[in-house]
Parts: sequence; structure tokens; C-alpha cells
Amino acid sequence: MAGGPDTSIVVCNFGTHSVRIGFAGDAVPFYDEPSTVWAAPEAPGGPAAGGSRKRPRPTTGRRIFFAAGAAPAGCEVTSPVKAGLVSDWDAAWAHIERALSRADGEAAPPSAAAQAALAAPSSSLPSSSTSSSCPGGGSGGSLRRSALQGRRLLVVDNLLAPRAAREAWAEEALAWRGAAGISFIREPVAICFAHGFVSGLVIDIGASGCRVTPVEAGYPLVMAHRQSTVAGDFMDLATSVITRSSVGKASTCPVDPASLLATDASARALLDSARSLREATADCCQPLLAGDGTFDLAKPPLVPKPVVVGPHRLSGEARARLGDVLFREDAPDTPASTAADESSSEFPALPPGAATIPMMVAASLFACEESARRACGEAVLLTGGVSRTGHCADRLSWELAQPDALAAGLAVHLLPVPLSEVTHSPWMGGSIIASAGTLPDLFISAKEWDSGDASKLLARCI
Repeated sequence: MAGGPDTSIVVCNFGTHSVRIGFAGDAVPFYDEPSTVWAAPEAPGGPAAGGSRKRPRPTTGRRIFFAAGAAPAGCEVTSPVKAGLVSDWDAAWAHIERALSRADGEAAPPSAAAQAALAAPSSSLPSSSTSSSCPGGGSGGSLRRSALQGRRLLVVDNLLAPRAAREAWAEEALAWRGAAGISFIREPVAICFAHGFVSGLVIDIGASGCRVTPVEAGYPLVMAHRQSTVAGDFMDLATSVITRSSVGKASTCPVDPASLLATDASARALLDSARSLREATADCCQPLLAGDGTFDLAKPPLVPKPVVVGPHRLSGEARARLGDVLFREDAPDTPASTAADESSSEFPALPPGAATIPMMVAASLFACEESARRACGEAVLLTGGVSRTGHCADRLSWELAQPDALAAGLAVHLLPVPLSEVTHSPWMGGSIIASAGTLPDLFISAKEWDSGDASKLLARCI
């Protein structure tokens, strides 16, 4: 965008590895935090107690809110996979309010009490803040609504998000937080648009799994999806250890999972068992085409080693090592792969297990028409929180470029461009997204939402 980022349009993306929020046209998000959560006892009446809402917010039975620091006394630390990050509405809104307050010039992060206020259910707010004279409470609204008021919200959601989730987001933003408008865009489409493409092949590697989605003319065609169950199990163990170490303390420093592995025998044992499970299931790791939005949690995990995320603030070399979870450190088993690895001094020991991603690429492309395959070859885009660690983009590019990369005899010529040309896209707020405000029918206004049909309005979104 020629005039810089458009601060009236807020782009937010919630992942199981990290939460990223920025303005349309930003080269990078101004808010990028690990997806660490705190869980506190449910407030009386629950999040769905706001009786004047058109649609009650879904609830998991516990209050969840996010923070970059240590959890306060009495709070249970929970992994994002276990907590169900996207369905915990109060947590998501607390992130947005905190991010915008920081961007608007807040000198310091809010206190624990302020964060609790941000995540409080609407029924606990003063009646003046839910006045019918203004959907967001007007100038008399509380802190939790003021930062978003008058802005338009562009929510990047994944293909598995149900329509009910979009309705709940729209209701909260327009009727309760005073947003000027809201719209939604599917994550694979947003990634393509952010780089100036309307078609492409999107490989999204997150903490909870991996998705491969061909996009043609702004429409996701099909999705190969693999849920990482081992990653979730490991995160639960790591965070439970941290919880036990911080019980009864008002403030603690987050524990480095790398240190945890070096000192905790149970964590090392789980890592060993995860490796055994990976090796035992390597032969039956077949991608699941989930164009209908369904997936099988009983399928073997995608990643060959657990993804270590949770309550941490890793930086530098420690955080870069997280990318190693995508690749085995031992030598490949097949002669063809061994020969390829020996000829590479840069990435010497990439595993057969990593070929699961090329298999997903091939399966998703085979489900498309030949013309769509050519269109999707316009760009190969790698994204997702885990993809930012351990030189994952370079290593995956190298793996995809190998002669035997597409398993089971599938030919490399499926893509009309070299598979090694992978663009890493950690953020999706720029390029075409920066022009979103010029599209008159993209955003749903509060007036339209109050008087219109939700299904028809949401159908306008990308």
C-alpha cells in the first residue's frame, strides 16, 4: 500500500503455534505471540449468560485467556490443542484488545487484573456498557471494546471452521464491540492474496498438524489434512510439568521446553515413545483428503517428532531448534533417499518420514483437474507457525526437489514450476489484502448484520 498500512482494517490469524495480528498492508504483524493459554475456573453464569445476545457464545466450560508471561496463582496452564484455541471466544477477543491497545500506544502490557477484565463475559459488565444506543457501548463502553470500535476486522480462518463460528465472531464484533465491519477469508486464500496471487499451492505446517490446499482463482479446491496427535500429547505433558512447578506461586518465569527435555525423565520417555510410534506407523501414513471438512484423529501423526510448543518464550537458537521436529536426525532407510542425502552437504539427513508432505501434495493435486494443477503451480507457498523454525522452508524445498519426492510413483511434473521454488509466507496482511477496504461488498456492517440474513451476509465473504 503506497500510504503505508491501513490501521482501520485489523487482520487477525489464530494458530496453535502463534497468534498474529496486524493492520492491512503491514509487511509483518505488530502482534506475534506464542499460543500459550491460561485456564481459570468458569465465572458464574458462564460465557453464554449474556441473555440479550442473538446467539450465545459457545463455551468449553472453562475460562481461557492467553498471555505471553507466566500464569497467575490458581490458574492451570493448558496447551492450545487441549484447550481448543479457536473455540475459546473470550481468549481470542482478549488477544485482539491487547494487541490493539499496544499498537495504539500503550506503554506497558496490561496487568493480570486488566487481562482478566478483557476476558470477562459480557454479562459481568456494567449495564451502561451494553446500551442499545451503540452496538459497542459507545464512548461509555469498557476497555475490552474501545480498541476495536470504528475499525473493520478481517478474520483469517481455516477450512475446518464451521459457519456457526463465523456467526459468533460477527455477532460479537458488530453487536458488542462496536466494530465498523467484519469479514472472513479462508487462510489458504489469504496467503495467496497476500503475495499477489489468486492461485497457488499452500502448505500450512502448524503445531496441531499440516494442511495442503490447492487454490484456484481465489477458491480452495480440496485439502489434504493430517492431525498431529503426538504433538498434542507431548504439549500436554510439557505444560502439566510446568503447572506442577508453579502451583502456589504468584509469579514464575516460563520454563524452556528444551531445558525440560534435558532434566525431566518423563518428558524424555514420551519423546522416545513418540519416535517409536512414528517409525511403527511410517508405512501407513497416508494423507486424508478432507474437502468436506472432516478428518480422522486416529490417523498416524504427520510430524516424525513431537512439536514442542506451549508456555514458553524461546528466542534465538533455542527457538530455531523447534523446526527440527519436522525431520529425523537418523539416516534415511531407502537407498534412493540415502544417495540423495549423501550428495547434499547442506541438509544431510532428511528422513523418509518427511516425505509425508510430498505425499499430501501429490494427493491434493491428483484430486484436481489438470487445468487446476497448472493454475496452482503459479506459486508454492509455505506457511504456519512451525514453518518459521529450524530453516523449515529451506529444508522442505530441498526435500520436495528430490527425484523421489512424490511417493508411490507420482511424477514431479505434476507441477509446471520447479518444486524447489517455495515462497515462505509467515504473514498474510499485505499486498491484495491492503486493498480490502476498496471492496464495497467485502465487509459486513453492523447495520446490515442487525437487519439482514446471516447466511446471505456471510456468503459474501471469501
